Amino acid sequence: SALYGANAFTGVINIITKSPQDVEGTSFNLRSGNYNSLNGSIIHGGKFGKLFYKTSLGFDQLNRWTKYNNIFSFTNPSTGEKEFYPNQNDTVYKKNISESDNLALKYLRFNMQADYQYSKEHKFNFASGVSDGYSELYTHDLLGYFFRKGTFFFMKGQYDYKDTRVKIFWNRQDSDHGNPYSAIGVHEIQPLLSSVFSNVVDGEVQSALQFDFWGQNNLIYGASYRLKTVEWAMIDADHTENHYAAFMQNELRFWENFIFVLGYRFDLHPHVGDTHSPRTSLIWSITPSQTLRLSVGTAFRTPNYMENYSLFSARILNTADKPSSSLVLEARGSTDLKPENITSLELGYIIAPMEKMKINLDLFLNFIRDQLIAVKTDRAISKLKRDDGSFAIGGLGFINKGKSRALGGEINISYSPFKWLRGYSNYAYQSIQQYDETQESYYVLKQNPFHKFNLGVQYEHASGFTANLDMHGVSSRTWPLTYLNTLTAEIEENHTTLDPYLLANIRLGYWIIPDSLEAYLSGYNVLFNYHREHPFGTKIKTRFMVGVNWFFKGKPTPDEI
Repeated sequence: SALYGANAFTGVINIITKSPQDVEGTSFNLRSGNYNSLNGSIIHGGKFGKLFYKTSLGFDQLNRWTKYNNIFSFTNPSTGEKEFYPNQNDTVYKKNISESDNLALKYLRFNMQADYQYSKEHKFNFASGVSDGYSELYTHDLLGYFFRKGTFFFMKGQYDYKDTRVKIFWNRQDSDHGNPYSAIGVHEIQPLLSSVFSNVVDGEVQSALQFDFWGQNNLIYGASYRLKTVEWAMIDADHTENHYAAFMQNELRFWENFIFVLGYRFDLHPHVGDTHSPRTSLIWSITPSQTLRLSVGTAFRTPNYMENYSLFSARILNTADKPSSSLVLEARGSTDLKPENITSLELGYIIAPMEKMKINLDLFLNFIRDQLIAVKTDRAISKLKRDDGSFAIGGLGFINKGKSRALGGEINISYSPFKWLRGYSNYAYQSIQQYDETQESYYVLKQNPFHKFNLGVQYEHASGFTANLDMHGVSSRTWPLTYLNTLTAEIEENHTTLDPYLLANIRLGYWIIPDSLEAYLSGYNVLFNYHREHPFGTKIKTRFMVGVNWFFKGKPTPDEI
C-alpha cells in the first residue's frame, strides 16, 4: 500500500512481462477448441545496436457456455414458491445488441516495447498497445451482465538515471456499455445502453538512497500525480479528477539476519480528502532455510465513478399490456462517501526442509471499516413522484456501512524431486464476518467459500512428451441476491446456495522439433463437473483446445509455453 496507493487493498499482483532483452527471434502460437474458442499470437523481438525491441499481435475469441448467462427468479402463482426461468429458454429473453447470440469475448490486440540503453547510467523505455473488441462482465444483481465494446489504448514512457526513475502512463477508453440481453416476464427493465470515453494520465518520480544508520538502509521515496477524465451517460455529468500522492519505504538491515521495513504513503483525493497508509514488516532469517515475516499495515479503496457519480433510471415496461412509463428504477451515487479502510496483520513462515522442497505458511487477520456497498433503495421511502411525473419504485444506492473482519490462512508446498517432475499443493481457509450493529456482534458471510485447495503436477520426458495436471476445489457458499421480479415489478431479495465443485485442467504436449515446434492438447474442467460460480452466472462446462507453439530461435522459457 505504501508504494502502490489506492486500491492496493489486500495486496498487489505485479505482472512482469518479458523485456525486449529477453526476446530474440519470433514465436507463434495458435489454438482452437469447442465453444468457438480461438486465440493466437505472434511475438517478435530483436535489437539494433543499443536499441532492443519487442512487438506482439494477438487475437482472442470465446463463446458463452450457454446462450444466456442470467437465471431470473419469479414467484409461481400456483405454489407461491420462487422458481427460476430455464437458463436456455429463449422465449424469456430478448437481445439488445447486434453481436452474435453466443459471443462472450472477442479482441484483437497489438503491443510494442522498446528499451534504449544510452549508457550505463541512462536508460529509456517506451511501451504502447491497443486492443479492440467485445467482452462481458457481471456488475450487480439489479443491473445484471454488461457488455463492453470498444477500443482501449495505453502508452508508457520511462527514464532511468542511476537510482532515479521517471514514469508516465496514459490509459484511454472509448467504448459502449449496456445489457446484452434482457429477461422478459410480465414486466421487464428497459435496457441500459451508453458510451464511455475516459482518460487516465499518471506521472511518477521515484528515487532511491542507500546509507548507514543503525545498519544498512535502502530508502525508496517519490511522488505521483494522476489526472482522470470521464464522459458517461450513466453519471450525473462529465468529470475531471486530480489525485496527488507522496510515498516512502525504507528497508533497514540492522543485523545480518534481521530486516525491518517501514513504509508510509500520503494520498490526496478530490472527494475523500487526505488519506494516510503506514505499513511495517519485520523479516527474520532464522536459518539459511527458514524465514519468518510479521507485517502490520493499512490500505484504502476510494469510491469509483459509479459509486460517486451514478445517476440514471430505467423504466419498467409492461410487456403484457402497455409500457408502465410511470414506474422507474433509479441509481444514484454520492460524493459524500468515505474510502474503505483495511488494517491487516500477517504472519508468514517459509522453510525448505529438504533440497528442492519449499513450504510457505501464511496467516492473516484483516479489519475493514467504512465498507462501500451497493444497497437496495427501500420502496416505502423511494416511491416518490419525480419531476417528469413518474414514480421511483426502488433502485440502487451506495453507502458506507459498518465494519467486518476476515481471518484465515494458507499453506503451500512445492516439490521438484527430479528435473523432469515438479508438483505443488495449496490449501486456504478464509472466514469473513460482518458486524451487526443491532446485535453488537459479528456474523459469518457465507457468499465467500471457507475452503479452497489447489494441486498440480508437471511432467517432462526426454522424448519430448510433456503433461500438466491442475486441480482446484472450492467449498459451497450462499449468496444474498437483489433482483427485479419480472412478474410483479417488485425488487426482491433471496438467498441461493451454490454447491462445492472440483475443477480439473490438463495439458498434453509433444515437441515435434525439439525446442522449436510443439503441438499440444489442453482441457478445461475435464471431469465434466458443470457448476456456477455466481447464482446469476452461466453454468461452467468443459472446453478442449488443440494448439501449436513454434519458436523460430532459441529454446522457450516455461512462461512462453
